Amino acid sequence: MHLPRLTPRTILGFRFSSLAVLVFGVAGALLVLQASAQTRRPPEEEKWRVVVLNNADFLLPSSAIMDQALRETLTKGSPRSIEISGETLDSLRHPGTIDDLLYALLHKKYERTKVDLVIARARTSIEFVRRYGQDLWPNAPVVFYNEAPDSWRTRAAVPNSTGVLLDLNPAYTIDLALRLHPRTRNIFVVGGTAAYDRSWKPLVEPLLTPLKPSHSVTWLDHLPLAKILETVSALPPDSIVFYTSILIDADGNTRANAQVAAQVAAASAAPVYGWLDTYIGIGIVGGEFADFAAHGRAAARRALQVLRGETAESIPVEPPLPAKCIVDARAMRRFRIDESLLPSGCEVQFRTPSMWRDHRGYVIGALAAIAAQALLIATLFIQHRRRRQAELAARQQRVELAHALRLATIGEMTAAVSHEINQPLTAILSNAEAAEMMLGAGVRSPDELREILADIRRDNLRASEILRRLRSFLRKHDMQKQVINVNELVSDTVRLVEMEAAHREVTVEAQPAPSPCLVNGDRTQLQQLLINLVINAMDAMAETPVAERKVILRVLRFDDGKIEIAVSDDGHGIADDARGRLFDSFFTTKPRGLGLGLSIARTITEAHGGTIRSENNPSGGATFRVTLPEGQTEPSF
Repeated sequence: MHLPRLTPRTILGFRFSSLAVLVFGVAGALLVLQASAQTRRPPEEEKWRVVVLNNADFLLPSSAIMDQALRETLTKGSPRSIEISGETLDSLRHPGTIDDLLYALLHKKYERTKVDLVIARARTSIEFVRRYGQDLWPNAPVVFYNEAPDSWRTRAAVPNSTGVLLDLNPAYTIDLALRLHPRTRNIFVVGGTAAYDRSWKPLVEPLLTPLKPSHSVTWLDHLPLAKILETVSALPPDSIVFYTSILIDADGNTRANAQVAAQVAAASAAPVYGWLDTYIGIGIVGGEFADFAAHGRAAARRALQVLRGETAESIPVEPPLPAKCIVDARAMRRFRIDESLLPSGCEVQFRTPSMWRDHRGYVIGALAAIAAQALLIATLFIQHRRRRQAELAARQQRVELAHALRLATIGEMTAAVSHEINQPLTAILSNAEAAEMMLGAGVRSPDELREILADIRRDNLRASEILRRLRSFLRKHDMQKQVINVNELVSDTVRLVEMEAAHREVTVEAQPAPSPCLVNGDRTQLQQLLINLVINAMDAMAETPVAERKVILRVLRFDDGKIEIAVSDDGHGIADDARGRLFDSFFTTKPRGLGLGLSIARTITEAHGGTIRSENNPSGGATFRVTLPEGQTEPSF
């Protein structure tokens, strides 16, 4: 085989290649180490391992409630991921008989696992941890729960431990039952033969013994379940039943505690009370219970304190939470128990919904609001009625006042009216005397007699027309609106006041609009309005030279649908101090005036939807302007 020749240049190239491989290798190793360091979690991110040691089956109702609350609180409150392992001693069915075998199993299971915390439930689990804990979980702190205050004696023997106490004192439930049934004379206690069942008797019996001899106390723990159900179904009316626990009955049959409680409650002729809140809702009346879920959460909070670094021994043992009164509304209804006898704050479950009972505050508030609204509506209705009555009374007063003012106006015009009527009457009399003289003289001239009769008829019609206008003007009536031609209204008004104007030596002139101006209104009231203004204008010219005494009634139509009647005079005008009060009631500048003419004029104008205002003329005198809304060819009412 032919080998290449090694030259200095070849050797140098080989050395550089080897050096490059070495450099890249070291760099790669450094990158691998850095990546490994980055992917490795810091110690504070490592998960916690917790062992929950239960004394009974995790599926028992009380165990399930506590364990679920414990695990949820631990998981939600832990800053790290947490691994929870559950173990059970099943001591209710196998008390102390398999502890050594369980120790061997758990030792094998956890010999390579570091446990950060042990949570022990109930007395048998605490005793198991005291005996085997250091071997199974070295240096792991302990948190206990579901332990009665009186039985907490082994805490000093369990190193580095704390916990939460649970009070299942039957005294609270006994007091509640006797409070709800003050006439009770017979007490029956239902129980079983398992070790857990028998553990209740030393707790309950001392509480019932002081009730004798006024109360008869009978224990039914020596009877099989069938016989217990038969007995409670025939109890006398003055009886109550306390259910403790039946895991095993007198015949040695294993039972499900909650199911037996439901059977006893269903069969019993007397109300049944119990110690555990897991019995509520299956037929018993109720009791004063410890809150299992709250107890589990309290234990989890203690466990989190320990996991975060506090030593268990430095954390004081938490005292029991207060018992909570809970009753079943259906059972109370079945035995006709008066809810008013319940202690304050007692929770009533399974109650039929009632708007009044469950939302009394809202109902009272709603009724109060409705009552307030009804009162307000009634008050407004009464006020509206009173207002209408007041308005009617005021309107009637205005009608009476306007009528009185018309009478007063005619009174002022008496001389002129008398003169105006006297003229046609005098003419009639003269014509009648002339006809009589002609007939007496024997003159027979039919043409002259016809002329005399025509004059009499004409003067009679003139007098009748004067009286008609006066009677129409003086007649008292309520407002009756109709379509009125303002031009005609002004002309009629001028004819009505012309006799008074002649008496005062005043010229009254009407200046109608070029085309008809229609308004909807009461003819008499509008005519009274204009007469008041004309009379005031003539009064204002009492000291004006006769040649300059002139009143003009001018009718104008505006593009915005308004009709204006302007009454102008050449009098002394309006004083500055009187201008603001000119239309006030009982305000007058006349020595003998009533102060009602212009006030009524404003009332009439506003009743017709119009306005009235006054102003001084630049050349002297004053002008009153009445503005009314234009009407229709037919009334719109």
